[in-house]
Amino acid sequence: PLAAMEVRSVNLKEHEQRLAEKLAASAGIPAVANSDAHRLRDVGRYYTEFDGVLRTIGDLRAALRNGTFRPGPAGPR
Repeated sequence: PLAAMEVRSVNLKEHEQRLAEKLAASAGIPAVANSDAHRLRDVGRYYTEFDGVLRTIGDLRAALRNGTFRPGPAGPR
């Protein structure tokens, strides 16, 4: 099963992001956001917020399993 689905990225148009968010919600899959930047100006534009501090890969895996994350709001262009 999928741990999460990317719903926001600089490589997705706004209507594609809305569709991805609806698809993830209807499938019961948690959503994440990533810059997936190919240009310096896009670094950090999209990101995923986690509850608590992640210090290890194990912490990241646990957060993904437990659903203690959400897409962060889009940053400026």
